Amino acid sequence: MKVERVIYSLFGASLLLINTSANATGKVRTAAGVYDYVLNFTDQDASNTIGTKITKTWDVAPIPSGQWYVQCTSVDNPQAVGVPVFYTAHFAPDMVEVGNKVYSLDEHWNISAQIFISGKVSKNVDVPFDNRDNEYLNAPAKCRALGDNYPQTSNLATGKQGALQLTLKKKIVNGYSFLSSTILYLAGATAKNEVDINDPYARIVIGSFAINLPEKCEINAGQSIDIDFGDVATTKLDGNHYPVKKALNVSCSGGEFESGLGAVSTEFLGGVSRFSDDYFGTSHGGIGIELKDESNNVIKPHGKKKVTMTNGKGSLPVIFAPVAESKGIDAGEFNANIVVKLLLE
Repeated sequence: MKVERVIYSLFGASLLLINTSANATGKVRTAAGVYDYVLNFTDQDASNTIGTKITKTWDVAPIPSGQWYVQCTSVDNPQAVGVPVFYTAHFAPDMVEVGNKVYSLDEHWNISAQIFISGKVSKNVDVPFDNRDNEYLNAPAKCRALGDNYPQTSNLATGKQGALQLTLKKKIVNGYSFLSSTILYLAGATAKNEVDINDPYARIVIGSFAINLPEKCEINAGQSIDIDFGDVATTKLDGNHYPVKKALNVSCSGGEFESGLGAVSTEFLGGVSRFSDDYFGTSHGGIGIELKDESNNVIKPHGKKKVTMTNGKGSLPVIFAPVAESKGIDAGEFNANIVVKLLLE
C-alpha cells in the first residue's frame, strides 16, 4: 500500500506540471514595419571649440493603440495573466563606442543618448541597454497559434521621448546639418531571450537639425571649377602632357578668422582610379586624374594641403593632368568629379 501511495503521489505531481498555465510570448511589432520616431530640432548656434556640448531633448507622439501588436512566438491558455515587455536599445551599427556609453557619430561629433522606457520604469535610461524590463504587467497577448498578431489597446510610449548629447571633437567650417539620420534602434519582446536588436520595431531618426558655427569659408566664391583637357592622345596620357593649372581661391570670415587664423587645410575627395591609388577615378576605367601642387607633389584621393591665409584670404594652385592605365586603352570621353573640403586644424 505504501508503494501505491508513492506512485499515486508522483502521478498527481506530473498532472499538475502539465496543467500549469503559461503566458504567451511574442515580439513587439508595428503596423508600419519599423516605426520612425522622427525628430525635427530647431537650428542652434554653437561655439566651434573642441569639447563644445549640445543637448537636445524630444517628446513626440507615442505609437497609437491599434498600430502596434505582439507577434506570437508561443501560445497561452485562457488563464494567462499579463506580462512585462523587455526592451533593448542600441546606437546605429556603424557607430563605435569611444567611452562609457559615448559613441563616435562621425569625424566631428561624439554622441550619447537616453531613451524613455514606459510602464513603471517611466524614466530615461542610458543607451545602450539590453533586455530592460518595463516592470509593468501588460494585457496578456492571448496567443492561440504561433505567428498570430495580437493588437494592443494602449499607446506604446517607449522611445517617444529622450535626450541626445553631442560633443564636438573636430572643428567644422560652414556649420553642420543632420538630414534623415538614423541614430538609435529599439527592439522589444515579452521574453528576454526573444529581444533582437537586429529585428527592431522602431528607429530614432533626426529628420532635420542644423548647427550654426561662426567660421564661414568659400572656394572660388562658391562656384564649381570646370577643367577641359580638350582632345588628347591616348598614347600621351602619362601625367606630363595636357596639364591644366587652376587656383583654388579661399575666402573665410567669422570666428577665429576675425582674430587672425593663419591657415586652413583642404581635403580632396573623390573616387580612386581602378589601376592606382595615386589617381582620381573617371568615367573611363582606364583613365585617372593626377593632381599635383606647385612643387610637383602628388595629391592623392583624400589627400590634404594647407592654405596660408592673410586677412581671411588664401590661394592654392593645383595642377590637373590625365593619366592612362596603358597606351592601348580604348578611346572615348571621360569625366570626373572632385570635391574640395575645407578643414580647421
